[in-house]
Amino acid sequence: MGVAQLGSGGAFGTLAQLSLYTETVALSFTTTTEELISAAHGEGLSVYGWTFRPDDQTGAFALAETFLDWGLDGFITDNPDYLRRAVDAYDDQVSPVPLPAGMPLLVVALFGLVGLRRRV
Repeated sequence: MGVAQLGSGGAFGTLAQLSLYTETVALSFTTTTEELISAAHGEGLSVYGWTFRPDDQTGAFALAETFLDWGLDGFITDNPDYLRRAVDAYDDQVSPVPLPAGMPLLVVALFGLVGLRRRV
């Protein structure tokens, strides 16, 4: 995580100001929004939420899913076992990133270069 700024709401200045001296902001999950996460990422900051205290595994899934959808980078929790399983289950649901559209063209071009090399 590197250097982090712990805070709640806007108590520590703008995200642009924070990005001058920290890599991460850690915010109370009750004040963390999708817009805030997006804005922090736009400034090159990672965002951790605290303090997640699910009572059981079902609660952990319910609590974590929204924040993961929003792009939260990490959880600060008293129940790491519950949140770890929730994150793992979430990761299993997310489909892999598709190949870029230009990948087939790149492969053909590389094979073409190999063919030219053999002729020379």
